[in-house]
Amino acid sequence: MDQGTKLRIRAFLLISMLIPALAYAGLSGPSPIPPPPRFVISTSTQTVCRGISNIVPVNITDNSNNYDGAGMQDVSFSLDNKNLIAPATETINSINPHNSTVVDMPVFVNLSAPIGLINIQVPISYTFLNLYNDSEVRNLTMDIVNCPSSLPITLNISSYAIVSGQVNNLTLSFTNTGNTTLRNISAQTSISSSQSGIEFVGHAPIEISSLAPHSTANVIQRLYENSSQIFSLNTTVTLFYNGTFEEMESSFPMLSSGTVDMIPSSISITPTSVSAGSIFLVSFVLTDTGTSGVSNANASAVLPAGFSTYGTSSSTFIGSIGAETPTPVSITLMANSSVKPGSYKIPIKLDYQGSFRQTSSSYVNVTVNVTSGSSASSSGTAGSTAAASSSSSSSNIGLYIAIGTFIVIIGAIFGLQMMRQRRAASAAKPK
Repeated sequence: MDQGTKLRIRAFLLISMLIPALAYAGLSGPSPIPPPPRFVISTSTQTVCRGISNIVPVNITDNSNNYDGAGMQDVSFSLDNKNLIAPATETINSINPHNSTVVDMPVFVNLSAPIGLINIQVPISYTFLNLYNDSEVRNLTMDIVNCPSSLPITLNISSYAIVSGQVNNLTLSFTNTGNTTLRNISAQTSISSSQSGIEFVGHAPIEISSLAPHSTANVIQRLYENSSQIFSLNTTVTLFYNGTFEEMESSFPMLSSGTVDMIPSSISITPTSVSAGSIFLVSFVLTDTGTSGVSNANASAVLPAGFSTYGTSSSTFIGSIGAETPTPVSITLMANSSVKPGSYKIPIKLDYQGSFRQTSSSYVNVTVNVTSGSSASSSGTAGSTAAASSSSSSSNIGLYIAIGTFIVIIGAIFGLQMMRQRRAASAAKPK
């Protein structure tokens, strides 16, 4: 018998031994886990109001078949969404098959919650057949809306914008819109914890002992903010109304923007006196003495008649200018040859964007003095030429005099020499 036949016989014997054991385990082992209950979570609430507590009825229905031990036991669930504040956990002892249980859950919607549709997760855990545990996450959908307050009081603010880098006085106005006196009114203002650089000055709770019907009480809140940003000013108001203490919350969207104050200095024109037909340079230093700085700054000349651009553009891109940061600016222009002598004002327009990309403008007025530079220059050249000619003539006369003198001296020398030679010849002749 070969080796392969021996291996096949051994495998057959092993399988024959395992079949009875597997069959026994299948008959005597534990039963398979039954399927979990088929349940549905729903609510009749379609909308919730922002800034107040809402009662949301949560309905859990078990649609399981009615077999022994069926249903849900020890049910616990919660509502989970970052815009909601709800009880940590609600519990139900049991829910029988084909039955429903409704739990009214108080849900507070944050003042900063966005208006519109939101998804709410519902983590739920339970026991079924009094033995098995299971957990799932279901979902509910609701619409967040703004709802008017039922209390006869309104709250308004004097401004939705403040200036960064300084203390701002904001007036909160409490108005009783009802026909009875409101008493024990208390209010507390706050800023969202996610905001930074904002603080109240002399902050204290607001107390109004009573407010007559259709009257208004004004309270000043002092706020300091050191940067440009958008934030919410939240106010919680409590008051005694209809025998009970009621609470109302309001939120005001606020805009904090720094100041921009462009101050020019060291204004100069090069050259100081501009002649017709010449190019000149306008220079100055620009400083934002405000608190926020600007971006995309640009300087452009508003040219009067007689002046034109030098090159393709009469503007200069500056870019960003930080607060209290002196920034040099220069722009090159040309005085046309036809411009008449005199003093001219050339406005330099400054365009820039603030911290929230809002565009603003200011002007730097520059005075340019135009002289009759071309004719004066010509006169100056003619005068120089005449002076040079006069000097040249004087030099030539002197030269002629020197040459004449030299000739006279030479002639005199030759004359004296000839006279001596004649005398010598006369003396040598015999008498």
